[in-house]
Amino acid sequence: MFTAFALISFAFSVNAALLETGSRCLFSSQCVSNVCRGSNAKLKTCEAPAQLRETGSQCTYNSECVSNICRGNNAMLKTCEKPAQLRETGSQCTYNSECVSNVCRGTNAMLKTCEAPAQLRDTGSQCTYNSECKSGICGGSNAMLKTCAVSKA
Repeated sequence: MFTAFALISFAFSVNAALLETGSRCLFSSQCVSNVCRGSNAKLKTCEAPAQLRETGSQCTYNSECVSNICRGNNAMLKTCEKPAQLRETGSQCTYNSECVSNVCRGTNAMLKTCEAPAQLRDTGSQCTYNSECKSGICGGSNAMLKTCAVSKA
């Protein structure tokens, strides 16, 4: 079982891979789905995102919106908003949806920039996301050692 210290240390590890659905987490930014929920800090897990909501829809969390932006004057009156303007490669960002390339990466949540989309990787190449692989499948039993797999077509 993870201790709170171990989870916090893992959360701030610069090279940590994102956690899959069902993994224990402290912060949404640790999860591939960007959704970490639970009844208390010790019992939170990465969850699959619900159906994403369009601009103008009522929301509670950023992760509920297609744009990843949920704003409002109070918790009961928040709506999904679209980014003011898509950002070019090299611009600071928080979410993929803010970038023309739809790729926002960095060493931590505070130091991310829009990047050009990477060239798709071949089967056997190390990966973090399905979208990095030609086959569309990034898998493995260890979140730190995932590779592009052969498509199940």
